[in-house]
Amino acid sequence: KGVVEVLQENDRAGEKRKGSNRILLHSGQFFGEIALVTNLSRTRSVQAVTMCEINVLDYDALDPLLDDINNFSTKLTKLVVKRHLHS
Repeated sequence: KGVVEVLQENDRAGEKRKGSNRILLHSGQFFGEIALVTNLSRTRSVQAVTMCEINVLDYDALDPLLDDINNFSTKLTKLVVKRHLHS
């Protein structure tokens, strides 16, 4: 629940972006998948815009999901590639 803003590398803490340059993630969306799937360092940080309820999924919890949920692995991999190319 809530809204977070994806920060760019040159953003400073507390500084707000304006207009179409802002990337906002809302309830049900997620972040951190590139680092989780590729085991690389984070490519971005996020900052809460509103009060948020955040759920954490680590690699040990993700691995069984990749096996159990039909097509989840393929969809997640495609999203990671897409976001990584645009980061």
